[in-house]
Amino acid sequence: MIQLFEYLNINKKQKDVDFLIPFLDIDRRYCLDPSLLRFTKTKTLLSWDEEIRQFLMLIHQVMVRGDVAKLKKILNIGEAPDAGLGYCREGVAGNGFGKEISKQVIEILSKNDDFRKRGFIRLEELQWLDKDIGPDRISDLVINILKRHIIEYTQHEAKKNNIPVEDVRVNKVFEPNSLEWISIKEKLPINPKRLTRDAVNPHPPLLFLPKEIVKTLPLFLNYDSFYGFIESNHRAGVDTRIPKPKIINQIIKNPKLSEDFIKYRESKINSLYRPDFDMEINKYVTLLGEIPAGSREHSNQYLEVVKNIIGFIFEDLSLYKKEKPSILGEIRRDLIFQNNADTGIFATFKTKHNATHIVIDAKNTNNITSKDVAQISNYLNDDIGRVAFIISRKKDKRLRVHSYAQLKNQNKVILFIADEDLKRWVTGKIKIQHVTGKKISMSPEKSIENMYSDLVSD
Repeated sequence: MIQLFEYLNINKKQKDVDFLIPFLDIDRRYCLDPSLLRFTKTKTLLSWDEEIRQFLMLIHQVMVRGDVAKLKKILNIGEAPDAGLGYCREGVAGNGFGKEISKQVIEILSKNDDFRKRGFIRLEELQWLDKDIGPDRISDLVINILKRHIIEYTQHEAKKNNIPVEDVRVNKVFEPNSLEWISIKEKLPINPKRLTRDAVNPHPPLLFLPKEIVKTLPLFLNYDSFYGFIESNHRAGVDTRIPKPKIINQIIKNPKLSEDFIKYRESKINSLYRPDFDMEINKYVTLLGEIPAGSREHSNQYLEVVKNIIGFIFEDLSLYKKEKPSILGEIRRDLIFQNNADTGIFATFKTKHNATHIVIDAKNTNNITSKDVAQISNYLNDDIGRVAFIISRKKDKRLRVHSYAQLKNQNKVILFIADEDLKRWVTGKIKIQHVTGKKISMSPEKSIENMYSDLVSD
């Protein structure tokens, strides 16, 4: 994981700049959410949003003319790797719009009278008009539409922060006069850790994005929320979900479903949040997504990341000590946190389970076993307490029966936490309400309380 400023020996951190600092060897697991542009108070970014509106108007004009060939060209977007965002597992990759992906959208827009009359209300509608279009592709689309603005912004920030630039070719830049995607040459920072097949461009350009318009998934207007809106009786985890192609057919028959959802969702704009990228804890969240699961050689790295994240998330816990393997090397009690709580769920742990400390077993694996549960249970007693967290890469609900047996037989609480929980909790602790700019802290203790409640009510 090589950060741009570290590579260039520039003594600045994320809090010192207005843009999201790119990594050179991996994509950062964020997206550009169009809603962050629509509801910004920043004048420059409002002009960017106007550019997207103009793009939608151009699409509508082409639809009205019935020019399917031109519509295909406009919607053949491609990925936006220069911005360094994405959700691929490793390295730098992308999966933006392509000719095949947009076929379904083209057919709907060119043949459906209702859609042809009104055009798109929001770009995000594409998520529920094509089974293969997801939020990362919406993010790519927005970046490419705004690329001229982003280039200008990048050049300004590069000059301001003494970042070197070179002549480089930039692909997928929209030309509104010809309605074509073109390549242009500009002076921009480059990514020296990546190579291209372009003889003119041995290294690709780097584009900087303002922190204000970047967030974690999901998008504010996202398919899951849309599904919940039109299938309001659906019970997650209980009912079988209707396949996306059938949902698309519902929308084609009744486009007002999409309009009503957008109106409803945007009435709740106060719940639009973005991360506070200036917090140092973000580097550990990034590391969490890059440590190979199941690798013994990365176990200590995973342990260190978990230690820092837990210490940040739970204010009532302070690191007591980190245990080492036994002489035989088969037993380890990874982390012990002192429980300083006077109220809340951790105070409940003290009262009901003697938990003056919380034992945390950080396992760099996707597969926790009943043996792991029994092993951590053996560490728990009245001196240290009877509460432990097993933190691993993924959660397996099948282990709850073993956890319940420990509670019933020995009054020991063993909760299972996964990477996704840690990431969600960190995000909840460092959110900024987009409309007001106020910092909002969502309580991760509530999640622990819910886990505990589910366990004791089994």
